[in-house]
Amino acid sequence: MPDQTSVYALPFPVLTDPPNVPSDMQALAVATEAALVADTRPVGDSSNSLYLTGSDVAFGSGDNHNILTTSITLLRDQWVILSGRASFDNTSSAAPSIGIYIDLGSGTPIPELTSGNHALQANGNFGQRRQLVVGPHSVFFTAGTYTVRLRGDRDNTSATVNARATDSQNVTSHPCFLSIIV
Repeated sequence: MPDQTSVYALPFPVLTDPPNVPSDMQALAVATEAALVADTRPVGDSSNSLYLTGSDVAFGSGDNHNILTTSITLLRDQWVILSGRASFDNTSSAAPSIGIYIDLGSGTPIPELTSGNHALQANGNFGQRRQLVVGPHSVFFTAGTYTVRLRGDRDNTSATVNARATDSQNVTSHPCFLSIIV
């Protein structure tokens, strides 16, 4: 069998091959089993999801940078569910705004995966803390390896805002996370 499919390399005969059904069927069965075994992640696998641990991520005036970064490798074209959350604490007397988004390493947000910008109140006021969420959204990926990032985007108000690694008020045990479900 000199030819094969492009994605899973399943063999198939061409018209010039001599007829040999048992051999052709065996080659197809072996290749099918190998392809299935190679891509046997359980439905709903979230092993690529991650939480912010260690230090807070500080955002100064106009900052736009990563809160969390991971990568996923997909052996086939498939839908992936992405979502994220970040808790922010304003430590200054100014009232800045901040938003979060998910991108694929390019710095360009996936339009459906943004929170929009939200105002924070000055330190010591109600509203100095805010949790932003990018709700679950299915994105179609082709086979390959992708960088997936949860990013924050600050306005130009002179203030420092921290994406929290821990939550001293016990609102949640993991205030910042990036969820990837394949």
